[in-house]
Amino acid sequence: MDRSWKRLAITVTLDSPLALSEQKPSGQSAEGLDYVPGGRVRGAAAAVLLAEGACPPAHRAAQGRCQAADCPLGALFGDAAPALFGDCLPAEAPDLLPATAMTCEHAPGFRTQPGPERGHGVFDTLVDRAFWEILQPAGLLYAPRCPEPECGGRAVRHAGYYGRGASGGTRTYAAARVPTRLLARAGVDRATRTTVADLAYTVPVVAEAAPDGRGGARPTTFRGEVLVADDAHGALLADALGRVDHLGGGGSRGLGAVRVAVAEASAPQPLAERLEVFARALSVRRGQYARLAPLSAASLEGSYFSIDLRADALLRRGGWEPTTVLDADLLRAATGVADPSLALVRAYAAPAWRGGWNAAWGLPRPTELVARRGSCYLFRTNDLAAWTAALETLESTGIGQRTAEGYGWVRVCDPLHLVLREQAV
Repeated sequence: MDRSWKRLAITVTLDSPLALSEQKPSGQSAEGLDYVPGGRVRGAAAAVLLAEGACPPAHRAAQGRCQAADCPLGALFGDAAPALFGDCLPAEAPDLLPATAMTCEHAPGFRTQPGPERGHGVFDTLVDRAFWEILQPAGLLYAPRCPEPECGGRAVRHAGYYGRGASGGTRTYAAARVPTRLLARAGVDRATRTTVADLAYTVPVVAEAAPDGRGGARPTTFRGEVLVADDAHGALLADALGRVDHLGGGGSRGLGAVRVAVAEASAPQPLAERLEVFARALSVRRGQYARLAPLSAASLEGSYFSIDLRADALLRRGGWEPTTVLDADLLRAATGVADPSLALVRAYAAPAWRGGWNAAWGLPRPTELVARRGSCYLFRTNDLAAWTAALETLESTGIGQRTAEGYGWVRVCDPLHLVLREQAV
């Protein structure tokens, strides 16, 4: 990135139920979302600036694209380096569990979870599964069990959001559930002024409040980040974000009223530190597996790093072929690092469909195949030093297409991957 950038932390507080959904490929049904996609925040901020005349109609061509060289809206949303809007996740649990996180089938959840929802623990399987499958003799399968000694039940994938804290000098983990519900609606016959049974429908929404455990209620709050140029245009966007008062659909029916607070985000943990901790932990684990299978221990040599999707990603192999697998060729092309030793060791990816509505065009967005957020990819290389700067840039700019709308945000070497079964939290 050539220009100077800054991170804005945005907090979205709901004042009414929030209706967010994605159109399925058939166009017949919608999937309710329990987070605020970055593209929705981006569209709301653009609507505020357009309503205030930041980009007058004279600036725009027939297709609606801004043609003025000095237009702030063009610089923020249509420039070669536009502002990047990340997804907003629950404020109390801003981290996303990777696809390799597992828990007990009978008592799912974190051991440190407060209240009656305490489970038998959560652990990650990325490192163990990769090493086990590289070393294993034919016919053996990696099948972890519940980490609770008295249980021993089957371990299953654990999805959702989590937050980290500290209590008594010990790291604690807690999950969060976004309050959702269905709103029942019915069409009205204008002639008889009565409801029509055939026109009844439901709207999936995020509730504006949830019980706080003390007999009261707390507002539903989401937090996210926006990466924007540190200049006058960036200041204009920060100011516009603070004036966003509606998100999602159903505004005419009282849905989607929000308050948005904007502040400067704290600096993230340096990637070099995460890579060092990851390498040190893998070295210890590799030594343990080498003692179990000394004849094939050499197959585990090399430097490893993981890439986790914090948002859905529009990955295109060769620039056009949709895929859910971030392989070595695609990563080299995205970062510009010519490392022939790079290899994809394991991929844990799930597909999803994402569409939506483009208010500027007044048309539906094309429904596209994405790699679902939470997907993770483990790579091995003989030259990790060549990747440090590129991976740090990747965390800021994302990977794939439409990253300005929140797609393709990643985290390198998620700390949860180092929570092994015997250290379940």
